[in-house]
Amino acid sequence: MREITAGIAMALSAAAAEAAPAVEIRLGFGGWTLAPFHSPVESRSEDVIQDQYEALLKSALPDWAVTPVHADIELSSSGRTLYAEAWLPLKNGRFAFGIRGDLFSFRIPFTATAHETLVIGGLPLAELWGSASGTVALEGFGVSLLGRWSAVSTRIFDLAVRTGVSVLPFRGRVKTAGTLRIETILGEETVSDDLDQSIAELRAEDKDIPEVVFAPVLGFEAGLRFLPRWRLIALVSISQGTFYSLGIAASF
Repeated sequence: MREITAGIAMALSAAAAEAAPAVEIRLGFGGWTLAPFHSPVESRSEDVIQDQYEALLKSALPDWAVTPVHADIELSSSGRTLYAEAWLPLKNGRFAFGIRGDLFSFRIPFTATAHETLVIGGLPLAELWGSASGTVALEGFGVSLLGRWSAVSTRIFDLAVRTGVSVLPFRGRVKTAGTLRIETILGEETVSDDLDQSIAELRAEDKDIPEVVFAPVLGFEAGLRFLPRWRLIALVSISQGTFYSLGIAASF
């Protein structure tokens, strides 16, 4: 009788071990930077800054003097993201599918400079020097569909590669303070102006500015188990820039 009871207990224990854990839920917090890659967000931000700079020119110069002016743009970036992930592993345990949501805020300080000769009918009429500085501020909610492969998996430590696709709404505000110096045969004039526009307003003027950016995701993660169902997760991934974060994972 004891042998039968022990056998049943072992079978139930094995079945429970196979059934759980199945789904992993993660919560984490981290940072985000565009460096060192030229991400889609950086490209779209440069387009927005160029549009803002041209708007500054139009506000300061007469219509006849406005020609396309290319600005040399320097960007830096820093942001924060709060994320949640849900993962469903496959039967072999090495592969898993997941979905991720990011609540983010992001700032891209920038400077822009330009030098242009205004020419009409082949005659140089004016020299233009311009400088501007400001900030692109982004905030919103992004979604990623992901796959994961565990390269190393032990009872205590895990190391995995992840990939997928990320969707990021492109919205926020652009603030610019600029100065223009115009030199003509009649003399020299300096004009200063400030602009503050939402990206939605800029998008209404320029249909090439998208509402959403799509980008591939590639990342690495390391997990350290401190309880049977709980782990600490460190993550670095490349998508619309470089994400780095710490989080906690629970399996159910």
